[in-house]
Amino acid sequence: MVSLDLDGIHQRVSQQEKICGQIRTVDGEIDLLQQRWSAAEREQTLPAAKDLLDRISSAQTEVRKLNSAHAALLRRSRRTLRAMMNFVNFYGGTYSANPETQAAAPSRELARV
Repeated sequence: MVSLDLDGIHQRVSQQEKICGQIRTVDGEIDLLQQRWSAAEREQTLPAAKDLLDRISSAQTEVRKLNSAHAALLRRSRRTLRAMMNFVNFYGGTYSANPETQAAAPSRELARV
């Protein structure tokens, strides 16, 4: 952000959005597997395995919640990036990347007058 490498930031946001999509896909696959597992099979499972499955379910719920929050953050970040890119494109010629160049420019103008 500090260096205004907007293309790099855009790429990282895209990568994170892709990862969020992959997490949603895996989450859906886990849901399908749990639905296929019949109630009778669950009853025959050892208590330790039931405890483990409950913890996995809790973790899945937490990951789903965090992934959703992160995806919302990425959507807002993308809007901010678009605004920053518009700003830089519009004012790119006004603000110099080198402050010394910008400071020297007014003195040259005064020398011409």
